[in-house]
Amino acid sequence: MKQAKLTIVLVFFFCSQLRAQGDMEVDGKLKVMSMDTLTSSSHVVVKKTDGTLALASSNLTNEVEEPIALPLDPDFSNYGLGYQSPFYYKHEERVYLQGLLRKKAGFVENTDVLATLPVGCRPDSRIMVFGQQGNASVRLNIEPDGEIWVVEGALTGANASTWISVSGISFSTKEYLAIGDIYAGGYIFYLANPAVDLDGDGTPDRGLVAALQDIDTGGAEWGCYGSILPGADSDEIGAGYQNTMDIIVSCAAPNTAAKQCADYISGGYDDWFLPSRNEIFAMFLGIGGSTNIGQFATERYWSSTEFSALDARDLFMPVTGAFLRPKNNLQRVRPIRAFE
Repeated sequence: MKQAKLTIVLVFFFCSQLRAQGDMEVDGKLKVMSMDTLTSSSHVVVKKTDGTLALASSNLTNEVEEPIALPLDPDFSNYGLGYQSPFYYKHEERVYLQGLLRKKAGFVENTDVLATLPVGCRPDSRIMVFGQQGNASVRLNIEPDGEIWVVEGALTGANASTWISVSGISFSTKEYLAIGDIYAGGYIFYLANPAVDLDGDGTPDRGLVAALQDIDTGGAEWGCYGSILPGADSDEIGAGYQNTMDIIVSCAAPNTAAKQCADYISGGYDDWFLPSRNEIFAMFLGIGGSTNIGQFATERYWSSTEFSALDARDLFMPVTGAFLRPKNNLQRVRPIRAFE
């Protein structure tokens, strides 16, 4: 579900209560157009699209997730004394931390584990952030398993402290993908920016992957040599799925390259299709060529793009380019799929 774009403003109050009534200037720019009460237990404010401010804990649950208590390690607890208890919330694939915690016995030390974030609120790789002890910054690592570690900088000796603040820490949970990564059942060879529907299901996709191996090393015909099929003639990235369906519907020949792709199951996925001309060329550029990440044979591979009654587009892997070949030739088949 798409969400309205918001600007997040984090406001911290260590007094007991603040009221905003009527029109109140904030940093000379923002205005509160109605009364809100801010207490020590609720400090997340959002600027709505109409320019007004509202608490995240009001009627905005579909736009900003409710703050959730940070799952602390058994050696740590809320600081208390009216200070903000540690919490986190997630908004648009980003996690935000706030609050003050203390060690139950002794001082905060390097190698302490402060808390563990739940699945869905973790980075895909280790990230470095900074907590605070007074005027000193403490380096923290947030691990892919959700653990928040004190790495270095914890105060020692006469300055040693029992507390640490995580306020102001935020990080993205979005996976950082690259061409050549193995993901969603295959090798990533194309990344869409922004996400766009690449398989006709109406849902934006982040990219395309090629299966980890060819389907049939003996090769397959494109099919229906001598006939022009309705559809199945688009070159474009995002057209491979529809081309594949057009071939299957209009060509009764058995075991065509398109049929092999549609029937293919690998990595738990069953939504594979034969790539269009531009999709197979993107595959060549991304994971073929001199690096040959996709481990292609030095042979011809079918696309799903028909050229005429006699020919269809193909590509000679891994180091050359696109050509035409008779549709009754036996050639290699490498299926692809879209991923969200």
